[in-house]
Amino acid sequence: HLSEIVLKQSHIVSDVSYALERYGIAHEANKSGGVVRISSDELAFAPGSHELSDQQRERLKVLGRVLAGTVTCYTNLEVGQYSDLGCSDDQRGQIRSVSVEGHTDNVPTSGRGSVKDNLDLSSLRAATIVRVLTENSVISEWTNDDGRQPIYVAGYGDSRPVNDHDSPVSDSKNRRIEIRFHLTSLFAN
Repeated sequence: HLSEIVLKQSHIVSDVSYALERYGIAHEANKSGGVVRISSDELAFAPGSHELSDQQRERLKVLGRVLAGTVTCYTNLEVGQYSDLGCSDDQRGQIRSVSVEGHTDNVPTSGRGSVKDNLDLSSLRAATIVRVLTENSVISEWTNDDGRQPIYVAGYGDSRPVNDHDSPVSDSKNRRIEIRFHLTSLFAN
């Protein structure tokens, strides 16, 4: 079943990646890992901040539309809604969760505004993104097998770098948001 899960994750990430490309949103897609990575520079967070301008919020709403249009078919919406959205029955119920993960570089944030540290900053950025993604969106209606909202926030600060550095370095590769798709191990028939 693991190969089926990896295949489905790959398909979801491919769909999301294709749609993001169409909207001109720079990202990296790790199909086998089930991850879409968007740099914080693409989202244009100011250094040490988790606040978004109106223009940045509009960019995130595009991401929300992409996720709503590609991932919704894999959630547990009511059966009648699937055909209305053009989804096939074999997609239903495959998403266990979608994590929106914040990551930072290793430059300390202490002393900048109300943010305590990089771990706090990464969590606040991810929470801001989830809040914008779910505002007035079908994403807020997503459920998993447990009937819960499957989208959640995780902040990792500088603990999971793409590029390792021995000293504090402002590194745009490490400042990123990752959207990770976790699938159920049992597929709906």
